[in-house]
Amino acid sequence: AALSGVFFKTHKEVAGWMSMFVNFNTVFLFHAVAFHLSAAYVFAGNTINWEYVSTAVITHSVVKLLAEVASLHFRNLPKEPGADVAVTVTRCVAFAVTPLVYFAERWWRGDGHVPYFQALAAVYTLAFAGVASSPVRREPYMGSSTQLATPIKERIVYTLFWITVLSVKLTFGHYLLVSPLREAVIKRGAAPSRSVLEQGER
Repeated sequence: AALSGVFFKTHKEVAGWMSMFVNFNTVFLFHAVAFHLSAAYVFAGNTINWEYVSTAVITHSVVKLLAEVASLHFRNLPKEPGADVAVTVTRCVAFAVTPLVYFAERWWRGDGHVPYFQALAAVYTLAFAGVASSPVRREPYMGSSTQLATPIKERIVYTLFWITVLSVKLTFGHYLLVSPLREAVIKRGAAPSRSVLEQGER
């Protein structure tokens, strides 16, 4: 009984689709952001326009928010320290605020431009790219990536394999899915509706 306050299960063992999303949320995140970036490039006229590209952080923050909320289903919150709960709440608020800033600025300005959000997106991107990460040197823990690092030869082969696979996948999606989608959307927006045609015939 005395040890129950020291040793406890930090996660609940629950099977289901939510478990798959929590464990592989980075895979969903990568594909969602890659599709968003491809669409931003295409809809910007096949140019890299930061005003379009910056909106990809909305997709990133929404997926990360869903992953944070979904992970609560497996965590033993009553047993966790208050600091860990506070970190989780802070992360959820930060991810939720990002898209709210975008839509609030669009509504407030009314001209479709979001310069303040673009600045926020730049900071957000730098933070998740590791540029703004902490420089504190930490000691390796048991089972850390430092201790379980694979040999350099296997690492190179593994990296080259996934670079090839993802390059083919993203190229296929960009030219055969996203590009035709832009043409369909433009035609859909430019085509007059049936009611307009009927009014013109009268």
